[in-house]
Amino acid sequence: MRSKTEWLIEENQKNGKSSYSPKKVGTSPIQASGIEFEFDVAGELDYTHILTISKSRCPAVTDKTFLNPGKELALEFKSWLATVEESPPQTTQPVPDTQDLRVKQIRTLLDYPVELIKEWLQSNGVERPSQLDSHKVDELVKTMCLAWASPLSAHPKYTADSYDKNVVRAVIEGYSEVVAVQNWMNAVCESNRKKKELKKNSEARIQESEQFAIHNFSSGDAR
Repeated sequence: MRSKTEWLIEENQKNGKSSYSPKKVGTSPIQASGIEFEFDVAGELDYTHILTISKSRCPAVTDKTFLNPGKELALEFKSWLATVEESPPQTTQPVPDTQDLRVKQIRTLLDYPVELIKEWLQSNGVERPSQLDSHKVDELVKTMCLAWASPLSAHPKYTADSYDKNVVRAVIEGYSEVVAVQNWMNAVCESNRKKKELKKNSEARIQESEQFAIHNFSSGDAR
């Protein structure tokens, strides 16, 4: 923590006239941003060197004041700390690496075979995505996505371009990669559906034209 000097404007009466002058009243504690824990003991030391305890988990010094705090206060803290029971060690579950988790989420979304991922990693001389740099993991994610889209698109270059446009750009702009991939998958499926519908309609029109031509030909023979 750091301290900031505090001033008080005092009114003075002299010869029936009022005047104002600044008076230094002490310092105010300022806690730096980013500190994520609370202090066991907090106090304010004024300009006369009197320490006033404002908060304490140590009962011996709670709500007390100390003039020129030194050895006496230190002994109180030492005695208190000697009686504090040590908390048992906490067991924490290992947190998966972000790159491992990233690949797992995309693989699950695409229902991509685990064995193919293992083969890809082995071909790059590693066992886990976390052992790769982020650019290689980007490549792995794109490989999985394009493999998923391959049966749905007859134009690999168009599919790759749409991935860069809809996934890579979205991630750069701050969107979740999982959400971006899901939206891209929906767009690929919708595009494939429209192409099938267009092909079906086109085939139906060709069939109608052929039937019409056969009918006209048959009518001409009859005449």
